[in-house]
Amino acid sequence: MLGLLSDENEPVFPHATYVISKDEMAFWQARIDDGTADHRPIVAMMQARGLRLIDMDERIIPGMTAVPIPGHTPGQIAVLIESDDEQLCIWQT
Repeated sequence: MLGLLSDENEPVFPHATYVISKDEMAFWQARIDDGTADHRPIVAMMQARGLRLIDMDERIIPGMTAVPIPGHTPGQIAVLIESDDEQLCIWQT
C-alpha cells in the first residue's frame, strides 16, 4: 500500500480504482489497530474513492482475475490478465 500517497498525502493515482483482497485489508487493519503501522491515511483515501474488497481468487473484471500468492502479507494477490489464448500474471514484491 505504500506509494499510493504523495508526501503531501495526495493520491499518486487520483483516478485509480482500488481493489484489494479482504484478507489483505484485514492484515493491514490489524496492524493499524495494534499500532504496528499507521496506514490510516492510505486506507481512508482508498475508501473515499470506492475501495472494493475481493476474495483471494475473485474475478475483478472480465479477463482479470485475482490469484492468491500469500507471502509478503497473508492477503497478497497477483493479477492474471487473459485475452484469447494469451495470459499475463502481474505481482508486486
